[in-house]
Amino acid sequence: MMSRKTIDRDLKVFISKGYKEKLDRIYKKFPETTCAGCGVCCTDSPVITYPELLYVIDYLRNGELRDIQKKQITKNAMLEFFYGLIDPTLGCPFLDNNKRCLIHKVAPIACKRWGLQSKEENDQDWETDYRINKEVKAYYLKLGIELSDKVIDRKIPYCDKVTVVKNSYNFVSSDFDKEAGKIEPILFYFGDKTIENFTLCTYIAYITLGERMFNKRIQLMRGYNSGDKEAINRFIDNIEFKSIF
Repeated sequence: MMSRKTIDRDLKVFISKGYKEKLDRIYKKFPETTCAGCGVCCTDSPVITYPELLYVIDYLRNGELRDIQKKQITKNAMLEFFYGLIDPTLGCPFLDNNKRCLIHKVAPIACKRWGLQSKEENDQDWETDYRINKEVKAYYLKLGIELSDKVIDRKIPYCDKVTVVKNSYNFVSSDFDKEAGKIEPILFYFGDKTIENFTLCTYIAYITLGERMFNKRIQLMRGYNSGDKEAINRFIDNIEFKSIF
């Protein structure tokens, strides 16, 4: 079980053992980028490791966002978690109204890679995602829930609008993998708290609702597919949000 108390405790360890500083050093080696700001790539909630999650939470707790904004981010993350397999275009909860990322400085490696890959690498990633999507579709079909083709076939187009403004050396995927590998000792320390294929929104939902979130999503999706289109909204509206940030 992961909770706000778990986050508070692990965040203290994350800082005291120097893991935050280590991530700082790793991130500073990555290219700093700017882009056209279309927000298309941010229609997905990024996959994230547990140490990266702690890094984001620490950044937000020490930032300038007001509590009401943090609660809205939490609510938007919940909406993305429950609606993500119904409407895949809700987007990352950290994308603001101007299509700018609220956590750009500390965004996970999955985000930092975007726009710096070749088209071939981008297509390979999509093939992997598509294979996983088909497995997800088969799983939910066994539960009596049919996912639409717009969820399974969805593809974020290749982006050539990213510009490197700092560290503008040849930074291909193998370099990213090499730097990302330096996070391994931190991952090892926090054990199984990095959960495969967990996105930023999945973690927020998990910390907010606990393990029941998966069964609840199945229940609400069944209700939605049976015609109760407001089932998810009603459930989320009744949650007393206490931001983890």
